[in-house]
Amino acid sequence: NYQSKLRTLAVKSLLILDDFCLTAYTPSAQNVLFDVLNARYGKKSTVIVSQKLPDAWLNILGGSALAESIVERAGNNNYTLILKGESRRSSLD
Repeated sequence: NYQSKLRTLAVKSLLILDDFCLTAYTPSAQNVLFDVLNARYGKKSTVIVSQKLPDAWLNILGGSALAESIVERAGNNNYTLILKGESRRSSLD
């Protein structure tokens, strides 16, 4: 069942991960995240949206070897767009 769901995510043309690294990930969640990113790496497009800068991802993920692998898959072979300025969310309050 896990492999079937992984294959489903691996073949989608575009996968969007929103609120990436907003909170800490459990070791189990990190394993799933790595499997998904690794299955898609260099094959399909993945958009990662985060309120955290990419430089902070490794610390948020805990700094382990697995965390390094996740950040490598998420941070290499990509385009990075960093929006600066006031949060637009604060205007909704």
